[in-house]
Amino acid sequence: MLHVNRMTWRTRARLLFNALLAALAVFLTYVMYYIAVQIYYEKNDLNDKFIRSVMTTVELHESGLMVDKRGLSSVEVTPFLTQKKSLKVYKDVGEWQLIVGELHAKKRLWGELTYSVEEQGPYRTAKKGTLMFCILRFWMVGRLQTPLIRMVQ
Repeated sequence: MLHVNRMTWRTRARLLFNALLAALAVFLTYVMYYIAVQIYYEKNDLNDKFIRSVMTTVELHESGLMVDKRGLSSVEVTPFLTQKKSLKVYKDVGEWQLIVGELHAKKRLWGELTYSVEEQGPYRTAKKGTLMFCILRFWMVGRLQTPLIRMVQ
């Protein structure tokens, strides 16, 4: 008869406890690393430099688009040190400023700045021949005295 070495429940519980402690240690190390990265980027003004470069790039390269500078909150910094930010962009239409979309910007650690503008808004999506298109066309030509949209948020 073969004698099989069997693990007792006490040993199994101890191994499970050690595995859970190791997972907790890895998680706490990750949290401390992420907090340190956030503090470093905030203290060295890297987030502010990123936002300024995004706003300057978009306003210089996109025709007539301006970045909404109100409510500039913190930049998202991923664990792989990629900075990400979403901002509203608007255009001047007459004397009004209409939000026309959202800007998604991203910069990797040693990479270049990339961005995309997702256009949205009621006058961008109005199809020719619809009532909204006629109203917006009438308003944009300047014949309408009262504004339909001051600031779409």
